[in-house]
Amino acid sequence: MEKRQERKLAAIMFTDIVGYTALMQEDESKARTMRDHLRKTHRTLVAQHSGQIKQFYGDGVLCSFASAIEATRCAVEVQKRLRKKPTIPARIGIHVGDVIFEEEGIVGDGVNVASRIEQVAAAGGVCISEKVYDEIKNQSGLEAKSLGQMELKNVRRRIEIFALTGEGLRVPQAVLNGEKGGVQVQDEREFGKMEAGVKVVPENEVSKKVRRRNKLKKVLIPLSLALILILVLFLLRPIFQEQVAVSSPKPIVVMPFENQTGDESLDYLRVAIPNLLITNLEQSKYLNVATWERMQDLLKAMGKKELEVAEIDKEIGFELCRMDGIQGIVLGSFTKAGDMFATDIKVLDVTSKRLLISANAKGEGVGSILKSQIDELSKPIYRVVYIPSGRFEEEDLKITDVTTQSMEAYRYYLEGVKYYLQFLDIGARVNLEKAVEHDPTFAMAYFYLGMAQRRLGNMQASRVAIEKAMKYSARTTEKEALSIKMDYTAYVERAPQNARKINEELVRRFPKEKMAHYYLGIKYRDAVRDSEAIDAFDRVIELDPNWGYAYNQLGYRYALIGDYAKAREYLEKFASLSPGEPNPFDSMGDLFLMMGRLDDAIFNFKKALEINQTWFAGLRKLAYIYAIKGDYAEALRQHVQYSSTFDKYFSIEEDPGIVVAGYRHGGLIKFLLGRYKEALDLFRRQISLASSSGVELGEADAHELVAFVYAEMGDFVDAENELQKCLETRLAVSSADSLRWSLSYKCISGLFDVKAGKIKSAKEKSKNAMEILPKIKHRMLEIYSFWVALLEGEVALGEALYQEAIQKFRKSTPPNPFYVTFLSPYTVPISRDGLGRAYYAVGDLDKAIAEYRRLITFDPKSEDRFLINPKYHYRLAKLYEEKNWPGLAIQEYEKFLEFWTDADKDLPDLLDAKARLAKLEGMAAR
Repeated sequence: MEKRQERKLAAIMFTDIVGYTALMQEDESKARTMRDHLRKTHRTLVAQHSGQIKQFYGDGVLCSFASAIEATRCAVEVQKRLRKKPTIPARIGIHVGDVIFEEEGIVGDGVNVASRIEQVAAAGGVCISEKVYDEIKNQSGLEAKSLGQMELKNVRRRIEIFALTGEGLRVPQAVLNGEKGGVQVQDEREFGKMEAGVKVVPENEVSKKVRRRNKLKKVLIPLSLALILILVLFLLRPIFQEQVAVSSPKPIVVMPFENQTGDESLDYLRVAIPNLLITNLEQSKYLNVATWERMQDLLKAMGKKELEVAEIDKEIGFELCRMDGIQGIVLGSFTKAGDMFATDIKVLDVTSKRLLISANAKGEGVGSILKSQIDELSKPIYRVVYIPSGRFEEEDLKITDVTTQSMEAYRYYLEGVKYYLQFLDIGARVNLEKAVEHDPTFAMAYFYLGMAQRRLGNMQASRVAIEKAMKYSARTTEKEALSIKMDYTAYVERAPQNARKINEELVRRFPKEKMAHYYLGIKYRDAVRDSEAIDAFDRVIELDPNWGYAYNQLGYRYALIGDYAKAREYLEKFASLSPGEPNPFDSMGDLFLMMGRLDDAIFNFKKALEINQTWFAGLRKLAYIYAIKGDYAEALRQHVQYSSTFDKYFSIEEDPGIVVAGYRHGGLIKFLLGRYKEALDLFRRQISLASSSGVELGEADAHELVAFVYAEMGDFVDAENELQKCLETRLAVSSADSLRWSLSYKCISGLFDVKAGKIKSAKEKSKNAMEILPKIKHRMLEIYSFWVALLEGEVALGEALYQEAIQKFRKSTPPNPFYVTFLSPYTVPISRDGLGRAYYAVGDLDKAIAEYRRLITFDPKSEDRFLINPKYHYRLAKLYEEKNWPGLAIQEYEKFLEFWTDADKDLPDLLDAKARLAKLEGMAAR
């Protein structure tokens, strides 16, 4: 397929860190921190100046702008930000030229020129071409001085280059270079000195007397210091050696074991034995053990993603070790004779492939692996890899101190973790529950079980599992204990900020653990710290360029800011890396739903269900899309399919969260179709099940929806009571979210007050809501802002301030389509036809009709992805009738009554629509 290209004029900005390569060799951690800070700065400032980041390349950034002025102002702001701690010696070049925009980036002569201009700039400075200078020379706050005409590499013409001045910007020092102009660029060391306020004094200004005194000091002071240092090192040598060992643990890897028993049922031990050895050796402060997951990541980086770690042979193992700087490799096998079970290991030096040591262990039955053999095998590995004879006191490593005592439990645990990492949470739950049945004290099995239950919506079961994980966390490694503590803090103590700090500590302690970075990205995402979330997911990709779920998260992040092309690029990468999984199709379906391409969304959700017919999220979303399209019959069929699929494969006792979600969405559709009694039945069943099984937020949602049914039926007392129950339940679940829960209550209760004619109360709640709104820091802020705007308009309409109401309704904009992927808050059935009613109140029937027609017509170009309320057809029909357009009125009445075929028989709107339609049809017949 031919690549899509677009040629246009653009301002190109290149940024580069001076001295980055040398710094990487000296201090990789510091260099990485610099690079991450540079990227974060650009993400923030480029967006503020209406630019786009086209590529991160190592230590640099390539950006494009529609305006040279904005590009230049952005560059000044970037350098200003980079002068703050931590100071980064970056240089920037800008040029305006004709470039080609492709799906994967930009190319062209303009890009090449900008990159060459950047190399002229000083560390801490900005250089621009004459074309850029022509654009900015009359702009206040932007000043530049000419560096003269220059010849740039691979640029055929001489170009006049300017350096920006002021704002603390560094300017290259011009020098003569034969007949050609040239520049001598300050390097990063000079940049650092200038930032520190150090003045460099020429040597010829120093007196001879001072130089002689300094020369003597240069001899005596180092000599004295050397003598003192030798004495200190002699006295502190043991402590120093210990600290060096701890700060520089030797990296090793344990490869898959060879099954020599001839019994395929024992193949799981090829994975289980190495994982147990890894867990045991991780206890040592002197060793850095590559995890099983890290080896899988390296396999993918080698282009061997089709291999499982268990399939790695010796030669591939050595190659993986060299890739990751691993010095020791452990190879092993196991066999049995009768009841006797035996294991053998060999430890080799990766560089020379020299055998360092071999050892074996044996015992009665498979159970002896945990009982004694893992500990016996760990000791020779520990000694030969790091502890030369007697340097330090040997650590006593016991595997049963940090994991399970049951091999069956461990077998189910490994299978459960495998399912969890593939987002197949039901399979994960089943296996992890079996693991804790075999060992009720298995902390890590409870940890993963808690996370799987949470993704299934079973919050009480999740908390029980997490509490047990915390209870037995003393029997885990340091890394695992931190992970458990992080989850416990977030979901039992309900302290998300503290949990994020623990996650940050986990990342610092174990920088190569991609899951630690992934979970941190999720926490930054939930805290609306999107730039930091993107950085965290980028780090995951650096550790594992072929782990699809990081690309998935980045796809959603770019969808949030409306960059659908970039989002699709990441999600397509996710799909290519996760063949045979339903989640990539589900994510792509979400993206197409955001883009307004409903048929493409339906196609992808159906593909996800073809792969996994129990992918319940796909069934819920299909029902929602069909309702958007006005096909409520098909939406109801999807709800029936949801229920029948669950009944066929699962039980309510084990997975109540799935049933609760099904009740909610089925009840919502029936509510919109006027089937209030059926809707109330489903919502009450939702409350009962959610309450008994601990799905608290599902219980709160149901109370909220019951309130809407009561309000629609004119029972505002019971509606308010249900809203109060909803608020109380939510506050009990998470007091940290008290502001947004209170805001939600004020908005909905205020809307009900307007409907009940209690304008004074509604006005007070509207005022309270507006006071709370600026304090909200949550990813659903746009939805709450929309609700507040609707309440303001309804209050004005209730006060007969019709023009004010019209203005307020006009300013209420739908939330970003990104939020439709979180169906629960987006589908709260708040009436959105206030503007149509306001136009009617001022007697402007034409505008009222236009507004209702907009509400019943799906427009993919708008950001509106709300469900279409069938009542809008009824209200539009009445407007047509008042305009004396009987034909159109009949069409809309018929459409409304078609939707409400099975509605409760005594509803006033239903009875009125039938009577009006009969009258119009009678008149037409005459």
